[in-house]
Amino acid sequence: PRPALVDHRFDVVDSKEAEVKLPIPNPTLLPDRILAFSLPVIIIRHPVFTYPSYERAASVYATTVFDMEFSVMTSYKWSRIMYDFHRSYYEKTDPEGMKDWPIIVDGDRLVEDTKGQMKKFCDIAGLDESEIQYSWEAAVLETDKKPLSSFLRTIKESTGVIKGLVNLELQVKKWAEEWDEKVAQRMKEAVESAMDDYDYLLARCI
Repeated sequence: PRPALVDHRFDVVDSKEAEVKLPIPNPTLLPDRILAFSLPVIIIRHPVFTYPSYERAASVYATTVFDMEFSVMTSYKWSRIMYDFHRSYYEKTDPEGMKDWPIIVDGDRLVEDTKGQMKKFCDIAGLDESEIQYSWEAAVLETDKKPLSSFLRTIKESTGVIKGLVNLELQVKKWAEEWDEKVAQRMKEAVESAMDDYDYLLARCI
């Protein structure tokens, strides 16, 4: 196995060299100091929406829901690990000042109550909510097959926030029409298996 690379004394601008004592092991490849002093914002959305979106974009690379990449890239496991790490660190270093961090934003709540959610976010993050743009002109859609175009298609064609309801069985039928029954069932299984991590993070959203 490749030896672990651990840098406990990574200097940053205007900061003296010092050792950061983490309550639990660093779960990333980032130096301890970079990770400890970051302010993470985790954005989640119901897997019934994120999984098909990823599949459409990944199809450019001929990746499917049956490949390992799908499970790795769509899992909320990593977000949960990062949340738990930072909560553990903040509880040790500044439990009161960092009680609202990391921030978790649920995409579905953001869709249903856009301004309310953004006000909460800005209040915690110290940002000016009045600078947020809630509507825009639709952009011209490029007819290429680049992954970025697949991800941004809905945004570019929209003029504001698009609302929708979560109905797994209905979505499975749509997936079967868009792809086929095998893909639809595999995606359904993936959505169901992701719910534990998703619900865990959802319970901690702003």
